[in-house]
Amino acid sequence: MPNDATDAASSSFPVVQGYHLTDLIGRGSISTVYLAQDVRTADPRAIKVYDDAASDFAALERDALRGLSHPHLVRCYGGIEAELPGGVLREANIFEYVPGGSALNVVRSMGPQSLGQVSAIMVPLASAVDYLHSQGVTHGDITPDNVLFAGDGSPKLIDGSIAQRAGARHFDAGTAGFHAPEPLDEDQLQPARDVYSLGAMLWFLLTGRVPSLTSNRPALSVMLGAVSSDLVDLVEACLDEDPAGRPGAGDVARRLRKMTSPEPIDITVISDDHAVPYLRTSHHFDREAFRKRERRRTRTMWTSIAAAAVLAVAGVMMMLMPSPQQDDEAVALVARTVQEEAVSEQPEGLIAELEALSAARDKALVEQDDAALESVHAADSRSLNQDRRTVQELKKNSLKYQDLQTTLTNVQVTELAPAGKATVRADSRTSEFSVHRATDGRVLPVNALPTQQLEFTLVKEDNHWQIADVALLAEMTQTG
Repeated sequence: MPNDATDAASSSFPVVQGYHLTDLIGRGSISTVYLAQDVRTADPRAIKVYDDAASDFAALERDALRGLSHPHLVRCYGGIEAELPGGVLREANIFEYVPGGSALNVVRSMGPQSLGQVSAIMVPLASAVDYLHSQGVTHGDITPDNVLFAGDGSPKLIDGSIAQRAGARHFDAGTAGFHAPEPLDEDQLQPARDVYSLGAMLWFLLTGRVPSLTSNRPALSVMLGAVSSDLVDLVEACLDEDPAGRPGAGDVARRLRKMTSPEPIDITVISDDHAVPYLRTSHHFDREAFRKRERRRTRTMWTSIAAAAVLAVAGVMMMLMPSPQQDDEAVALVARTVQEEAVSEQPEGLIAELEALSAARDKALVEQDDAALESVHAADSRSLNQDRRTVQELKKNSLKYQDLQTTLTNVQVTELAPAGKATVRADSRTSEFSVHRATDGRVLPVNALPTQQLEFTLVKEDNHWQIADVALLAEMTQTG
């Protein structure tokens, strides 16, 4: 029986000669990735279609990955042209399809991982990076989002769009928190920068948090409690701000392998619906088990929607969310019961809706309006429960927010699935505000909060988007 929604979505997909595009996997800052089937062999492939302004990256990624073969490095099969609706042509690359979700989603869904689980991810990953370095290539953007799981659960490093070969043009790029602090040397490769990213990955998988620079970073033993000195030494060596003090990627793999045996990771809870047929597992996707696992994430930093800071004001622990400056039009947008489908399915529309949701939530917290919070958050979501607890604490202590204004910048849709799920990243900063205490009329000032990079998960319910979860990716260091 035909699926009208699927047919409608696929009709807007690009046309790629020799491939049938079936699903949207995700959108990035410079490209859109589709699941496709090779019409000759029926093998699944990922087709990465580059934006017009980023067409040079298609060739750069092909050149960087040309001739490389490693079991934990995604394979590039070459380039091809994609024809968008309206006849517009775009550069595209054909990749191995990796169905099992990302390391970022592992931590977001199941919290920090055990050393055995971290070893299962990081030993193969460090081996792949060591192989790249042996071939005169650096990756340049090793992050939890760029580590996906194959159908058998093995990790694979993806996204070589800023990978660089010896003798090629070098440029600085990367992801905050996983990007080495030293400046780029345009004349030679710097494999130590990748090793810093490996160290940041280790820290993130073990703690659920993005590491700060050494001066602001708590000891790993404080974060984890009982932990081996060998592990602490390895992580700190990788995160050494002096590149000369970092080990090689191969040494990272060998030292981790000696510390523990790998433990399996259940990837069934982090895979999208389109990936299920390609997972080599007998497990089914149990949504109730997923929700219970979400509630057990006690060590993962949950920060309401946009400031990951927890403020102690008059004895109350208040979790604040940076939201855009509030205005009547934004609040009116989130209150609409019917939204235009064509607009809400575009990144620009999603960004406007997130800003509207954020503004409406800001107002609901100030007014302590539970019904308004329910219109912002998905039912029974962690974000809704967190906001309700915040409001309860405020009421219990006779406190109210005043002049709460926050700003979202660099807002970017990173994934937009046809099934009604999206992820959006943004930098968020809350300006100075105050808290009013009704018992004595005192107004308590609160300083501006540091800018933080967040990832929002949105779900579509009853034809409008709602917030389901928020994850802290990085906190920006304040200067001046």
